[in-house]
Amino acid sequence: IESKFGPEGSLYVLDWGGGFGRDNPNSGLHRIDYLSGSRPPVSKPVATPDSGIAPLEVTFDGTGSTDPEGEELTYAWDFDGDGQTDATGVRVTHEYTELGQFDVILRVTDPEGLFTLSTKQITVGNTAPEISVDVADGAIFN
Repeated sequence: IESKFGPEGSLYVLDWGGGFGRDNPNSGLHRIDYLSGSRPPVSKPVATPDSGIAPLEVTFDGTGSTDPEGEELTYAWDFDGDGQTDATGVRVTHEYTELGQFDVILRVTDPEGLFTLSTKQITVGNTAPEISVDVADGAIFN
């Protein structure tokens, strides 16, 4: 491994990997930037189920969301993508009675006011198909 600071202040790390002087998939050049101050949280919404027939009760869970500084987060859910907060909390439920596709938006905010938005699509009126493929060992799949 070799490393040097670039003229803009980034640290460049050259990882030679395990195979010196030959083709090596583990080698790489990496750039590391220092960012001072607070960073926005990471929003990771989960919807269970995300499709089905009406009426469809969906549980929304934001516990996978994180804050880089480890601070407590607030959660605001918009169930129909109209820009209005419909519920708050890390884990909420909503029942869809109308058919259609709905863009659910989770806004995760940290104490400094930095936020991130993530969208999850819910389909009411149809259930997503489940596909299963079984290929025998040594068989060719086209």
